[in-house]
Amino acid sequence: MDKLDYIEADDYYDMGCQWREEREWEKAISCFKHVIELNKNFIYAYIDLSAVYARRGNYHDAVIILKKAVKLDPGFHLLHYNIAKYMYRHGELHGALKSIDEAIILNDTELYERVRAVILKKLHS
Repeated sequence: MDKLDYIEADDYYDMGCQWREEREWEKAISCFKHVIELNKNFIYAYIDLSAVYARRGNYHDAVIILKKAVKLDPGFHLLHYNIAKYMYRHGELHGALKSIDEAIILNDTELYERVRAVILKKLHS
C-alpha cells in the first residue's frame, strides 16, 4: 500500500463520517467499504461501517463487520464491546455475554461491567 492509498483512505473515511452525520446511509456505507478496500487495517472504518448498519437495524451485518476487524486487532476492547452491544440489540444474548466478557478481559471498565449485568439480567428473566 502506497502513501496515496493512505491519504485516499483517510479522505474517504472523512466523507463517510460526513455522510453518516447527514443520514445518507448508502453513501456512508460505500465510503467506509472503500476505506477498508484501500486499507484493511483502518479499524475505525469497520467500527463506523458497523454503526451505520446498526443504525439501520441491520445488527447481523454490523456484527459480521466487527468480527472481521477483531481478526485484525483482537486486543482492541472496543470491537468486542460493540459486538456485544449489537448482539444484545439483535437478541443474541449468549453471544453478547461472550463478547462483553472479552471486552472486560481486555479493559475492565465500569461501563463494560454494567453492560454485562444488563445482559445477565436479561438472560435470567
